[in-house]
Amino acid sequence: MWEKGSPVADVEVETLDRVRRRLRDYRRRSHVLLLVGGPESREAQEARAREESRRWIWLSTVLARPTDFGLPPGNHLISRWGELISTYPPGPWDVKRIEDDLLHWEAQDCCDLRQAP
Repeated sequence: MWEKGSPVADVEVETLDRVRRRLRDYRRRSHVLLLVGGPESREAQEARAREESRRWIWLSTVLARPTDFGLPPGNHLISRWGELISTYPPGPWDVKRIEDDLLHWEAQDCCDLRQAP
């Protein structure tokens, strides 16, 4: 199982718009919500993502599925630095919770004084 703060392997993913890339292609550009095995159909996920598109743009987050399903089930929020921020249960995502976790992570990332001299 993946642990918070641990690096995530570079796997091939497919966005909900059906664009295939490597997870590493999103590094330094955007966060990724990796949707692994859920009861929702692809069409339902795509429709919901379109409805919430403004929020995902504001959060600088791409929604994608792995092309190889050997990963632990759930919705995995991965930072733009390739580290796991949080894991949520499989199925419909809770955008409010994801937004809250991302904003807290961003605040910690930009203001982390543990690295200061």
